[in-house]
Amino acid sequence: AGRFAEALEHFDKALVRVPDDGRVLYYKGLALRFLDRPEDARYYLRHAGRFGYEAPERLAEAELAIRGGDLRQADRHLARAVAVHGTVARGYVLRALVQNRLGDGAAARRLIGQALALDSENSLVLSARAALDGGQGPAADLVRARYREFSEEPLEAVALLYSAGLYAEAYTILGLIENNNPV
Repeated sequence: AGRFAEALEHFDKALVRVPDDGRVLYYKGLALRFLDRPEDARYYLRHAGRFGYEAPERLAEAELAIRGGDLRQADRHLARAVAVHGTVARGYVLRALVQNRLGDGAAARRLIGQALALDSENSLVLSARAALDGGQGPAADLVRARYREFSEEPLEAVALLYSAGLYAEAYTILGLIENNNPV
């Protein structure tokens, strides 16, 4: 589990000094998430949200909900994350993929359109669009081209989608780039 347990000790020390440090609460919540302690993670993430970290907290809680199979709860968190901080493409992307899984393809495409309006060259946004298109079309071609030029970008998108529990979408992107290795 990496060094997350060790990090918890440092977070605890920092919280003794400043108990309402939103940043420390947030990162402690993330560490607990990666240690597979979702209830503890939610507790610290929620507290982080009270101290200036509501948008990232909601994104992290949405990912916990997706991994737990509660897409409706994930959608509620993502809606709030976008409402609080509507300039972060990640919230739109995750919500689009959740909406798609919930059967609302029109909402998914609208949300991806909003993410593209924020950053039309963002690899995560392009990857999500390609996943929504079943690995076909112009977005898929752009992901392949991006992988040839900057291989880490689509791989970061795969890691984020996989970490969020969006496995099928992550595998779609891997399928696009598997025969496109620039090395």
